[in-house]
Amino acid sequence: MTRTGASPKPDPLRARGFIVGATLRHGAVYKARVMEVTRDGKRYIAKDLGAMHPLFRTLFGRRVLRHEAGLLEHLTESGVVPRLVERIGHDTIVLELVEGGPLRKKNKLRPRTRIDSVLRSLAHAVETLHRHGVSHLDLRNRRNILVTADDRVVLVDFESGRRFDRGVFGRLLRSLLVEVDRQSVLEWRHRLAPAGLTPDDLDARRRYRSWKKFWFVKKLGKRVRRVFGIGRKPRLQAPST
Repeated sequence: MTRTGASPKPDPLRARGFIVGATLRHGAVYKARVMEVTRDGKRYIAKDLGAMHPLFRTLFGRRVLRHEAGLLEHLTESGVVPRLVERIGHDTIVLELVEGGPLRKKNKLRPRTRIDSVLRSLAHAVETLHRHGVSHLDLRNRRNILVTADDRVVLVDFESGRRFDRGVFGRLLRSLLVEVDRQSVLEWRHRLAPAGLTPDDLDARRRYRSWKKFWFVKKLGKRVRRVFGIGRKPRLQAPST
């Protein structure tokens, strides 16, 4: 009598009619896998946790993926992020495919007019995020900044992103979260077009690099003291006549 093994677990992507193509980023014990998929002749990007260790997947993988999907849904109307197409279970999301590549080095973005156009688009994308109450927090990684053929910037990979328009801690840390993104834009300007930086830009960059280790404590402490009235000088009352 022969024993038959358990039937293999069905692929959730194929079950939804997607055809799995090339793997763009192989997953790891603690990293999601990114693949190109197609359905009805249209191409998409799928991010799933299939390669992640089950323990890491349970502890934080699904939570991070759910967090990223929520941010993308919130930013649907912004025009600076890929559109969330579908959620499949707890381990997979499907995104709009952005026809573009990561932000390149200066010698691959010539002429100078193209560099200026890309930097303006990057600054606009970051300010758009902030208007929607979201900070990316990982824009120093060029793979998170996609540039299309018409030099439009699309921001991807919001695993580290945070909303600062709700929640007590989000509001307390708003200035810090915004400053991290703005300093990332300033850093890209310094790399790609340093001649365009003003003395104020250079001073801001230097101050941030010097004090970024203490920024969190400084800003949070100031907000906490303001909320609870700690260290506030008592008002002087006029002498009674």
